[in-house]
Amino acid sequence: MLGQQILSRSFITTELNSQGKITSLYESQRGLLWVGCANKLFSFDGKIFEEMAVLPENETIPIIEEDISGNILMGTKSGKVYRFLIKKLSLDTGIFFQNNTASPISGFENGKDSSLYIATYGEGLFKVGNHPLLHFTSESSLPSDDIYDIEKDAFGKIWLATDNGIAVEFTRTALTSSKLFPEMMA
Repeated sequence: MLGQQILSRSFITTELNSQGKITSLYESQRGLLWVGCANKLFSFDGKIFEEMAVLPENETIPIIEEDISGNILMGTKSGKVYRFLIKKLSLDTGIFFQNNTASPISGFENGKDSSLYIATYGEGLFKVGNHPLLHFTSESSLPSDDIYDIEKDAFGKIWLATDNGIAVEFTRTALTSSKLFPEMMA
């Protein structure tokens, strides 16, 4: 596009610069931008970056999302999920969730029944909430345990992008999957 310029603004702050790379961004329903830098969580209100939480040194935050209560969830490369409590403005004590093999967390999605779906790259999908923990894998119903992305559609169905196709949730306790759109996987 001739004559078009892209306007950008770089934010160079001591706090963010000292953290190295920015690993994740998320805009909450309240309009705050949440930034994951190595093992730290920052919020940005349009003017100021504020450090909100510090995870253990060996953690990295590749995914940030919001749960149904407005709390901020941080998924780590080591397979842990931490939760920043909005009402208390503090990190929840302990680890909110940890999978068995330290597979990286690849996404979150809130379910219809106040549950939370946690997608992993290597260990399938977990559903946590007001019921026993459910774990979906390639041995039970998924086309692959490697999940790249998770989304909820307008009808509340959960969709998963995997190495071997797309999986879709049709009931509260089971996933119907298999190789939908296999021509896209070639």
